[in-house]
Amino acid sequence: MNAASFLNTSISPGEIITIFGMSLCPANLAYLTLDSDGKVATSAGGVRVLFDGVPAPMVYATPNQLAPIVPYAVAGKASTTIQVEYNGARTPALSMPVGPSAPALFTSNSSGIGQAAILNEDGSVNSKANPAAKGSVVVLFATGEGQTNPGGADGKIAAGLPRRAQARTPRCSMRARRPRWSRAYSRSTSRFPRTRLRATCRSRFRWAVFRAAR
Repeated sequence: MNAASFLNTSISPGEIITIFGMSLCPANLAYLTLDSDGKVATSAGGVRVLFDGVPAPMVYATPNQLAPIVPYAVAGKASTTIQVEYNGARTPALSMPVGPSAPALFTSNSSGIGQAAILNEDGSVNSKANPAAKGSVVVLFATGEGQTNPGGADGKIAAGLPRRAQARTPRCSMRARRPRWSRAYSRSTSRFPRTRLRATCRSRFRWAVFRAAR
């Protein structure tokens, strides 16, 4: 499932996804770590997730939930096979369709619906009680933008100039009730894997609460 929307649709290159199951890893939560090259490690708590045999960078692992980042190697494929590996033992392969993109916004309650996770221009958390001022800039967090240009590198931490999503990825265009937004720019989130997209948009109205719809 998409880690932001929790929709079970086609997956895309670089997308953060969530896998649910039972006894997937030891009891303790295993967090994201960096390997010797400074990239997100492909193992968390002894668990790996393989896409056509390619290990995916791991955001976290719990006994019932995993969050891998889909390798960019799936780009251009119609489908990919997924396996979970723990201490060398693998699950049966599961086939999933692959699409060019699967964009979704992260929400403030991490449910995939309701108030989107938005920061106002002053860095405060956007809400109905704390809307963005007219003409101000807000920041939204998303995943599923698909392959980038230049091409994405698995597990690389975002830094430097922003990368553009390829042409087939939907452009940043949002509505919140009647208000409209204009895109300032979109880029990967600093200090996070490049797969977590940060979209910065300018509000044309004062009302700035945005609800993510499934």
